[in-house]
Amino acid sequence: EEFSNVRFFTLALHRPWAMSRRWWLLLALSLVAEALGDSTVYVIRHGEKTWTLGCLSPAGEMRARNIPKVFSGQPSEKHATFSVPKALFAHWYHDFIDCERCNQTLTPMSKALDMPIDLSHGGEHPGRGPGGGNAGAAVGILRTLAATGGPVLVAWEHINIQFLTAFLGVAKSKIPN
Repeated sequence: EEFSNVRFFTLALHRPWAMSRRWWLLLALSLVAEALGDSTVYVIRHGEKTWTLGCLSPAGEMRARNIPKVFSGQPSEKHATFSVPKALFAHWYHDFIDCERCNQTLTPMSKALDMPIDLSHGGEHPGRGPGGGNAGAAVGILRTLAATGGPVLVAWEHINIQFLTAFLGVAKSKIPN
């Protein structure tokens, strides 16, 4: 669907016909500000996990391994064409309980592109980071977007997606449940 400057896509990475609620990959294709032109931010939720605070499950790991195929810039019969990202951001939990699932989700993409993942930001519910939580992450993402021309691929914690996208200028009412 298209909403003025924001388009949303949902995507199941290995089974496009099965839109899993657990991994309901929220791809917020966010055309953030007019000043940034056509720059794109893809926001995805981390892959499935083993338990509430756990690491990626085997299904989550399989989806993570599939991300480089999805964000390849190549057309596919299974999904829309998504450009190769020029930068990667992952939510940072930074606690002794939560596994770094967002980082795990982007690690195959990071390796495929030989590109680092910016882990200096986390949300507040849970997560924290020296980069200023969701607000700081939005600033960092927008700066990176302006510097690289995008797109930027962001893997974020599901509770915090609504806060991050709000700081990116996307109204909560425009984010699918």
